[in-house]
Amino acid sequence: MDPVPPFADWPVQLFLPDHGFYWYAHPAALVCQTVHSYATVAIVDAHNDVLDGVLRTRSAEIRAAGGILIFNDWRSIRGFAPGARSRMQERMNARERGYARKTVVTIHPGNRLLRMAIEAASLFKTMVLGSRIDVVLSPDVALARAGLTPPVKGEPFPRVH
Repeated sequence: MDPVPPFADWPVQLFLPDHGFYWYAHPAALVCQTVHSYATVAIVDAHNDVLDGVLRTRSAEIRAAGGILIFNDWRSIRGFAPGARSRMQERMNARERGYARKTVVTIHPGNRLLRMAIEAASLFKTMVLGSRIDVVLSPDVALARAGLTPPVKGEPFPRVH
């Protein structure tokens, strides 16, 4: 399995078969592209475990950047299993305020329910955690705006365990 555009040319740093592809981009950004269509609690936990590991291992760099930029390409996701959205909120709540400078989530254009769920989470995240979630339909434009530099071939993904 390979990542799809706009990440098809990025060197794969981490692939979790039940979740997707991960990259640590610069400056201080976690990029994820999912491969599944249904987010379960286990998938939410795996995703957040990766994020928490990156926050631990790259804390100085992330702090210097004003928080991590989280770029989630979730175009493959069509829905959430019972409890998955509340688990995502729970995991976000467990982190300190300001851990993320911004989160960008790309969704499939026809997925209105997911868009509404993410926008509700954005309101919570803005009020409680001090950062926002931007929902976009095209990763290309959002990626260009974010100004991220992909990892170079052979650059290892941060140790997450």
